[in-house]
Amino acid sequence: MFVSKQRTNNITPYITTLLGSIKQVYMAKQSTQNKELESLKRKIRLLTITLIILILGIIFFITRTFMKQNDSIFRINTLTPLSNEIMKIIRPLRYSGINNLLNKDVTITIDFNTDTWRFHNIHRFDKEGKVTLTNGRDGLCGDLAAYTYSKIRPLMDNKFEIEFLHVAESGFFLDPRASHIALLIREQGIFSNKEYVLDPSFQRYEPIDNFDDYQFFERLKILPFLAGKNTDETFPVGTSTPLLIAKDFLIGLMIDYQNGKIDKDNYILSLTATRRYKFAGRYILAFRKKNGETETLENKNLAFSLLGQDTYEKIKEKLQSIFSQLP
Repeated sequence: MFVSKQRTNNITPYITTLLGSIKQVYMAKQSTQNKELESLKRKIRLLTITLIILILGIIFFITRTFMKQNDSIFRINTLTPLSNEIMKIIRPLRYSGINNLLNKDVTITIDFNTDTWRFHNIHRFDKEGKVTLTNGRDGLCGDLAAYTYSKIRPLMDNKFEIEFLHVAESGFFLDPRASHIALLIREQGIFSNKEYVLDPSFQRYEPIDNFDDYQFFERLKILPFLAGKNTDETFPVGTSTPLLIAKDFLIGLMIDYQNGKIDKDNYILSLTATRRYKFAGRYILAFRKKNGETETLENKNLAFSLLGQDTYEKIKEKLQSIFSQLP
């Protein structure tokens, strides 16, 4: 069968047009696919960047939280003398006077003539006259500092001088009357001396320049209770002695005035809780004598939260016993 040349020539433009259209459709489809692919790639890149930022944010948050909760760990300065040996000594220690308070021989008396109260048998010594800690680890700042002193003094040669420091700490011991105690270690050099502060209560050991949150009041060669091997401490009425730091609260014990009076018919024996960075505390437990009449005040929710029910009940029983022996 033969097709004329003229008919072939007539079909050719249509074929050319059809092929051109197919090509345009294909090109358009490819262009659309390329655009969609680029759009998808942009979205993936954006999601990847967002995910990386989110992960970094989570890591930063977790790190900050961990460092805040374990501040003492990150405060160890490897440049401090004998840091490993000293940290091994103070790491097991715990700032607490609760277990000592619960001892049978611990009592309180009030001197109405001098407006002072006396806490009996809160310091303990071994046969050599060295401070001992309850359960080998519990004590308040003075006991912890004295105990640490006795342990580190033999480790350091004569170029190191160690003194006690009476300080105020910006978190819990804001007032000079708080009488927080730490240690000053002075390293004597050829041209200059280097000074370090060791605070067993907060497990800090660093150069003194790092303690911008401390105010230093007094340097002592020896603490008064150590010099006389005194087991008791005397405080002005209205001044508390710390017992424990728990959940950002400083828990303290004190004899206080009742309506500005302090006599055998008017006084308060109280357990208080003061939030970190605050001056004023609140009662957890108070045994009050007002014009000869007695009453008990309690904040059980706060007490159970800070101390736990079992510990609180033991403290309450002990303080009730002490209160019953007061005038």
